[in-house]
Amino acid sequence: MISIDNTALQSLLINSLIGDGVDGFWSETDDSIIVGNKNDDSAIRLDNFIEKNGPLNYDLALRLMMNLGTQMLALLNNKYGVLFFSLKDITVVNNNTFILTNLSNIVINNEENMLVLN
Repeated sequence: MISIDNTALQSLLINSLIGDGVDGFWSETDDSIIVGNKNDDSAIRLDNFIEKNGPLNYDLALRLMMNLGTQMLALLNNKYGVLFFSLKDITVVNNNTFILTNLSNIVINNEENMLVLN
């Protein structure tokens, strides 16, 4: 289980996966989003997941790309984009859902479809 800040962007990313029919468990409070089940490893950072389980197989790698693509499309539709991400920026939920949880590399996408660096 992990707890992340309940921001509009984080909620957008998680809800994009819900709308895509992706498995996972989360609940929202005013301050945080709780991802995973209490007292277990149902939510773990991707770098730790790989360290524990070894490299992703084809199906999980494909699922990773599909989940990230869904979230990146949701960002684009709301005039945001991602500069880059690392394994530490992604959380694996229930061993098959991948959520971008570090939002520090998300920036505004301007009218010319260019990412704006501040």
